[in-house]
Amino acid sequence: MLSYITDNYVTEVDGDSLIDGAITGMLERLDPHSTYLDPDRNKKMQERNRGAYYGIGVSFSIVDGNLTVISPSRDPPPTSSESGAATSSPRSTASRPRD
Repeated sequence: MLSYITDNYVTEVDGDSLIDGAITGMLERLDPHSTYLDPDRNKKMQERNRGAYYGIGVSFSIVDGNLTVISPSRDPPPTSSESGAATSSPRSTASRPRD
């Protein structure tokens, strides 16, 4: 189909642009979360996502409407209070969702 279009369309077409458009269209039809990143957009996203990430060292999920700790992370952050990371404590607190 691409060869037919590039050979017979009334004006010159960019084959790479058509391929990118076809891939984008196919993924959009799958679900609202699937997307195509062309090589340039992918490189920019990779550069933007490099760096240090901070957290408290747990994986969590919403279970029955409540924020629930599922498991500790594989590579938890340092526990030194000098690092600014969370430290262990003999007690924990919970909060209720607002009405």
